[in-house]
Amino acid sequence: MVLALGWSSNGTVFSAARVSVPAGISATASCPPQITLSWTASSGGIGEVSYDIYRNGSHYAYTTSSQYRDVSVYPAMSYLYQVFAVDNAGDRSLSSKAVFATVPVPKEGMTPPSQAAGYTLVYASDFNSLDISQNWTGQFHDWYNSEYCALKPVSSARTSISNAGLSLDWLGGDGTNDSAVATFDVGGRTGRAFRYGYFEAQMKWSPAAAAWPAFWLLSLDSATSNGQWGELDAFEGQGLQPAMFFGTVHNWTAVNGGRTQTQNLPNYFSLGVANDYSQWHKYGVLWQPGSITWYYDGNPILTAPEPSIMNSQDVEMIFDMAEGVNWAQGSVAGVTAADLKLNVGSVRVWQHNPSITTISTNGIAFRGN
Repeated sequence: MVLALGWSSNGTVFSAARVSVPAGISATASCPPQITLSWTASSGGIGEVSYDIYRNGSHYAYTTSSQYRDVSVYPAMSYLYQVFAVDNAGDRSLSSKAVFATVPVPKEGMTPPSQAAGYTLVYASDFNSLDISQNWTGQFHDWYNSEYCALKPVSSARTSISNAGLSLDWLGGDGTNDSAVATFDVGGRTGRAFRYGYFEAQMKWSPAAAAWPAFWLLSLDSATSNGQWGELDAFEGQGLQPAMFFGTVHNWTAVNGGRTQTQNLPNYFSLGVANDYSQWHKYGVLWQPGSITWYYDGNPILTAPEPSIMNSQDVEMIFDMAEGVNWAQGSVAGVTAADLKLNVGSVRVWQHNPSITTISTNGIAFRGN
């Protein structure tokens, strides 16, 4: 319902004309799932003007900007928005024009694979563009350059978009500075996090000495000096073992900054000498309450119990091209490649009975069961 009256801070009813109506409103939907609202700033009123955003008829958000990015949306779903301007005295404008947007369907559609039958697609990216933060600003982006609450270097030479999707490169001379992107900025407490579901990425990489590609899920609590958290590696590769698939769930404990961990064993599966990682494959992990199963091209290859700490923690999703012979980060023994590259063509997250929870000012968690 569009309101025709306004209220001042002392409860007096007045004609809602003191603050101008937000004009020129537009709603643009894009992938990863989000809708960006923008409008012309209102004038008049007393002091600073802010804005109340209504979604599908109910109050949804507040902002002091004339733009708002709604990331608590699902693919293929439609949303209706109205915006009201409010001044410092609480005087409220009439509603903006109502605008409507539908979140795009990803190129591979909405149907989950058989291992996620009955699940709902909650997140998808085909890496047609790259919106990435360069530092801890607290602003919302699709991707961030942080991991374990430490900034990672980001440059177009190491992190870029092409016809092959997202390209993450380790270049000769980079030392331990791997190229990584994450869905959450732990330092700024902003971004997208997840709990439970089926996570699947289409990737390719060329095995070579020191190549250490990874697709993993890391608890937002991992930055602590004292505490316990989980880490779920959907896939790790080692360039000198081109037939091996490594999938690991770690249960970490930190005491005064010192870390120890337990993990599933065995945490590897031989794909055979005919395996070719340089071609596109689908890497997946099904994380359910109590159990974890790893998949390669839709086939289950490893299982492990879920560490109990993980059922109460949200995780960021990370793609990473690191360098390290035999898991020793920074080791360059026998390395001749000038460029170790991981390409990510797409990523999908399906969840059972999903919900979206606000966990900080600009942070949200997609949670299933």
